[in-house]
Amino acid sequence: MNTLTVLDVSVTVERIECARLSDRATQDSKSTYTLNVGLLEKERGLDGLTINFNLELVGSPQLAKLVVSGSAKLTGSDNDVREALSQESERTPPKVVETIYEKLYGLIYLLTVSMRVPFPQPNLLKKSSQATTR
Repeated sequence: MNTLTVLDVSVTVERIECARLSDRATQDSKSTYTLNVGLLEKERGLDGLTINFNLELVGSPQLAKLVVSGSAKLTGSDNDVREALSQESERTPPKVVETIYEKLYGLIYLLTVSMRVPFPQPNLLKKSSQATTR
């Protein structure tokens, strides 16, 4: 019997930093965000992998900066985990970064609205390769 496995990614936020960098910023201001990503393996187990992440969103022009850090538990087969950590090219982040960003987008949106700065697009990673890994 062949069973279908699905990778589960659960995200825990451990630190949030937000900075409004301009008094002139409004939610309607034109701004493009760049996403800098840091990933570090924390723990590997029989059922998956836990990684620490650091997502840094910087607006251009510099109206706001947000940093969200935490951990993500990837539960699934070795192949599923390996696929999630793979990159299509050196310029694109691993696929798991898109999943983490999607899970955190609601929080990021609420933070930018409360700071009265432009919000990043929900499809930031799909739209272009503006994310860099380190």
